[in-house]
Amino acid sequence: VIIVAALIGGGVWYFTNSHKTDENLIMAEKYMDRGNFDKALEYYQKAQAEAKDPAALDATIQLIKDYQSAEDYVGNGQYTEAIAALKQLQNRVTDPDSAMYKAIEDLLDKAQSAQSDDQFNSDLDEAQSYLDDKKYDAASGKLDSLANDDSLTDDQKKQVKELQKQLSDAQQQEENSQKKAEQRDAFSKKMDELESDDLKISSAENQEDELAMTASSFEQWDNLLSEMYDYLATVLNADQYASEEASYKQWVQERDSGAENAAKETEDDTAKQLASYSFKQSYTKTHCYKLLDLMN
Repeated sequence: VIIVAALIGGGVWYFTNSHKTDENLIMAEKYMDRGNFDKALEYYQKAQAEAKDPAALDATIQLIKDYQSAEDYVGNGQYTEAIAALKQLQNRVTDPDSAMYKAIEDLLDKAQSAQSDDQFNSDLDEAQSYLDDKKYDAASGKLDSLANDDSLTDDQKKQVKELQKQLSDAQQQEENSQKKAEQRDAFSKKMDELESDDLKISSAENQEDELAMTASSFEQWDNLLSEMYDYLATVLNADQYASEEASYKQWVQERDSGAENAAKETEDDTAKQLASYSFKQSYTKTHCYKLLDLMN
């Protein structure tokens, strides 16, 4: 009787344990098919705890844990590690129609896309840094490389084009600034030459020579003034130039009026002309220097 009871008890225990293991495995597989790997792992671990051969579930449990680790890598922005882990997982899953295989593919796509976005943002920031530092050749090279990347999204392509526009504007502005500086230097050099010639006036042998030299000097300064106004017409906007042109007309009236007053201070005709040209020459020279300051 005792032996029979023991056999019956052992059979009940075995049946109950076996039944629990089967139920856990069924639930684990259902969750696995649905792609709910966290719940699947929970039931696989329950089944393993009650199984006669726990090692039989090691591979499946480890597969889920490795997938969860890959998810953590993606969540933490460790895309290189995630991609490497997921590619290894792909080789371990033999059924391409399984939920796990599809989940691995989806997560791999997500990781690769995120890695690509990270790289794009890094490259774009680098190009922006070059642009801010006025390293235009380096910025252009980086942006050209990005523009030739067929994998960019429409939004990324738009960002590259916007930065290329900024680069083009900056390069054009620098080129214009360089041209302005070169033109200003040319005018400054011409003024230095005229100043040097004007020093000779003081050594004129007589009043007639002084008059001729002063008249010639005024004509050269006046020609230079015209050249400077012609140039300003190309670099000032319409409102700025209109204002400067109106100021110029008033300035001419003041110059001519001042020359007439200077001439009235003497009776001698030569002296009158000399006083008039001296005033015009000095007044025009001063105005040339004023225009030169506008070119800074």
